[in-house]
Amino acid sequence: MEVERELRHAATDGELRLYYQPQIDTASGEMIGAEALIRWQHPKHGLLSPDTFIPLAEESGLINTISDWVLENACRQLKIWRDNGSEMKMAVNLSSKDIQLEDFRQKISNLIDKYEISPQSLELEITESTLMENPEALESDLNALRKMGLTLAIDDFGSGFSSLNYLKRLPVDVLKIDRMFIRDIDRDENDKAIVSGVVALAKSMGLSTVAEGVETPQQLSFLKSAGCAQCQGNLFSYPLDEDALIGFLIRQYERPLIS
Repeated sequence: MEVERELRHAATDGELRLYYQPQIDTASGEMIGAEALIRWQHPKHGLLSPDTFIPLAEESGLINTISDWVLENACRQLKIWRDNGSEMKMAVNLSSKDIQLEDFRQKISNLIDKYEISPQSLELEITESTLMENPEALESDLNALRKMGLTLAIDDFGSGFSSLNYLKRLPVDVLKIDRMFIRDIDRDENDKAIVSGVVALAKSMGLSTVAEGVETPQQLSFLKSAGCAQCQGNLFSYPLDEDALIGFLIRQYERPLIS
């Protein structure tokens, strides 16, 4: 109850932070976007990861307020990138409770107009497990967002009960391969087969793929050979705050991440 009370005031008290994990084009090594990741700068407990407070936000009904804060600040940052000549995209995680709000599409439209960003530069991610809870209810909402020009991604693909029937029906653009399949692809033949199969499936359906949790050159080498389009993980960079991200971009231009 105490943490919930503190969380209710975190946004208005300026305690929430956005960090950005670079997303890298596997072929060129260029940073083409970033995933916005929320952190809570707790006055007593320091910087907290979302795993420690997002479940509570879901249970207590605070998730929509937090998502509004994330979307607002992610779009603000995207505006800064665009004004400085960058064509990078921004990926933002959402819950099904966000997307199903009656005014959600209007919120997105208002943010696009307010910050003068293109809808194509904003990618909305929803986890596979969340999507499978009620895919029929989400289908029309996702179709409406797709018509607005937004990019839609299934996060943690393969971690839940994948349904190819719904994958065929739902208007998604990107499959993000869950890190549990990436972790051992340099030595586990089953993981290699799964990742190769997901990449091939995505290509055949006209979808892009992003590998999460890439941490070793061996993992990257396999993903390149498999044809995975994009990667993100600690091999390239830990999540960075706004200032550190600028330094990362400068270093990238001086020396490519992938040769």
